[in-house]
Amino acid sequence: EIARLKMQDIAQRMYEEFTSRKEGYQLAIRALIYDMMLVVLRELPEEEVEGLRQAGQDSGFKRALCFLQKNYTSDISLKDCADAMGFNMNYFSRFFRTHTGINFHEYLTTLRLRRAEWLLTNTALSVTEIVGQSGFQNVKTFNRVFKKAHACSPREFRRQKAAS
Repeated sequence: EIARLKMQDIAQRMYEEFTSRKEGYQLAIRALIYDMMLVVLRELPEEEVEGLRQAGQDSGFKRALCFLQKNYTSDISLKDCADAMGFNMNYFSRFFRTHTGINFHEYLTTLRLRRAEWLLTNTALSVTEIVGQSGFQNVKTFNRVFKKAHACSPREFRRQKAAS
C-alpha cells in the first residue's frame, strides 16, 4: 500500500510538472520517472509488478485513469466514470479494484488528498479554496478525511510542512 501511494504521489508530481511547464519541467519529469522505476524495483512485490504490467497493457484502464486525472476535482462518481468508459457500473467497479487494488472511491479520495497536500504545502490558498480546488464537496468532509489520513488538521499539516 505504501508503494502504491508513492507511485500515485510521483504520478501526481509528474502531472503537476507537465501542466505547470516551468523551466526544467522535462528534466523534472525524467527524474520522477526514475523515482517511479526505483519504487517498482525496490518496493513492489513481484505479483504487483506483474499486475502493473498487465494494467499498462489495458487501454480501458488507461482511459479510466486519464478520465479520473482530468475530472477528480469535479463531483464525479463511479457511475460517471463507468459511463464515460462505456462500462456497466458493477463491472467497472470490479475492473477498477482488480487493476488498482483499491476501490474507486478510495482512489478518488487519494487523488484529492494528494492535490490538497500539494496546495497546502505550495500555496497560500485558504483551506476553503483548497477544498474547492481539490474536489472535496465541503470543508467538513475534507477536514474529516484529511485528519483520518494524516492524524492532524489541514492547518496543522501546513504549519508542520512550513516548519520543516
